[in-house]
Amino acid sequence: RLGMKKPCLVGTYCPHDHVFDPLPCEPGTFNFMIGQEKCSECPIGYYCPSYGLSDPVICSPGFVCSKRGLASPNVRCPAGFYCRNGTKTSDPFRNDTTLRPYACTPGTFCFAGTGINEVQEGAVGFAQPCAAGFFCEAASTSAKGSGACPPSF
Repeated sequence: RLGMKKPCLVGTYCPHDHVFDPLPCEPGTFNFMIGQEKCSECPIGYYCPSYGLSDPVICSPGFVCSKRGLASPNVRCPAGFYCRNGTKTSDPFRNDTTLRPYACTPGTFCFAGTGINEVQEGAVGFAQPCAAGFFCEAASTSAKGSGACPPSF
């Protein structure tokens, strides 16, 4: 119908009069309120992958969302570490947040992009077992870890 005004709902913004003629929030942004002049940038630890979102999506396990306004995670979790959902930094030594990479446990290793510190051999995103006859310290990046076990171990 010509001349009908549409209200500015969640997931949209109304740059002209804050109430009518909405535009969808663009990827990297969201809006959970009605009648807004602009959408909000997705916060660190989240991403906004599509148009018209009313809420951001928490960063996926195995990835890092270290910047505001992301349409997708911007970094894979570093090798030797696992990243839970919502990870905000790729620096495992940052002590100002719990949303950081954590070392994979001794006896395992982790490829880049690991999100779960649980061994599921051959499964993408899970810790992997150390190779027989080898020792993997915490944060190992390969099946041969720190090297061969000493004789008779």
